[in-house]
Amino acid sequence: MVLSPDLGGRLCAGGRARASTLLDDAFFWRLLDCDSVEEIAFALAGSEPYAPFFEGLEPKGLARAQVEEVVSVVPFLEAERFFVHFRGPSLRLLQTFRDRWVMEFLKRLLRRLRAGHVDRAYLKRLVDRFPRTPYPLPSLVEATSFLEVARLLAATPLGPKAAAMVAQLDDAATGLFPVEMSLDRRLFSLTLAACRALGGSVGRQLADLFGTEADLANLSWIRRGRRYYAMDGAELMGALMPGGRRIGRRELNALVQAPSEEELWRKLQSGPYGDVFPDDEAREELSLERAKQRRLREEALRVYRRGLPGLQSVVALLFLRRFEAFDLVTLVEDVRYGFDRRQGALFLCRPLIPGGEIRWPS
Repeated sequence: MVLSPDLGGRLCAGGRARASTLLDDAFFWRLLDCDSVEEIAFALAGSEPYAPFFEGLEPKGLARAQVEEVVSVVPFLEAERFFVHFRGPSLRLLQTFRDRWVMEFLKRLLRRLRAGHVDRAYLKRLVDRFPRTPYPLPSLVEATSFLEVARLLAATPLGPKAAAMVAQLDDAATGLFPVEMSLDRRLFSLTLAACRALGGSVGRQLADLFGTEADLANLSWIRRGRRYYAMDGAELMGALMPGGRRIGRRELNALVQAPSEEELWRKLQSGPYGDVFPDDEAREELSLERAKQRRLREEALRVYRRGLPGLQSVVALLFLRRFEAFDLVTLVEDVRYGFDRRQGALFLCRPLIPGGEIRWPS
């Protein structure tokens, strides 16, 4: 049987994704026993998935921020390594995943501009670690106003509408949170368009994965927008992610219009993601974020392990790598600031301690 170049490339990429090394629980327990950030850096520099990204860096003496910068960019750089195997909507989808890093960079920039203090050396260091994108990152590093950032974004895939939202920040009364939501929504819309263009079983699997992500993001945004930013119903509904899997616009509107936080919480608990909002303890932001990430990680694991290898395997790997990076950053901060490691283990994306039992391995 002769495979077409496209199919052969997809199978090759999917097989490569399946063969990629994800850090196991034993490695995380080893990191939890580290006494310094430097010790963690040496462990990561000697691990298969992270060693290439520490090339040229001497782990000895690396500061917390430097280790976190390397770890955080890995999922997006890894996405770029798969570009050669795909084209058309498959390639566009992977490019939008890579560009999630750009959204994180933009948020850092906007927050610093609003605070009136921009550490351009820090931003340049971040950009230097990242590959070329359709976004003018070096010019954005030098931007001195929201209007300048908006002008630079207008010609990017985010387009004029997202740029117009950023321009509104020139008015000090405009909050950052709605603008950040609009940027995420715009990039997610590009991901969704590429996903829908795929069709077939791969398109359906990825639509379910991204749909779950959209659902969880929307539930979080509704709660935060109401609780911390006094966003009204129309403003919230206009900023929510499209493409949800289990929660439609009608259900979202009912959540947005809930008369009180208690009623909103009851609706969240009785909905399709009630396991993310199990009890009062989950109202703490860290607990809620952990529950969301674990739910999405479980979905990514299912996609990663299911069926023939292909684009869906690559995307699932990138999700899993990102959760892995989140956990590594958490551990680096736990070690750097001397937090209780047993408690720290409870707040990882991976269920390192099943059932939340505080138990150290013997």
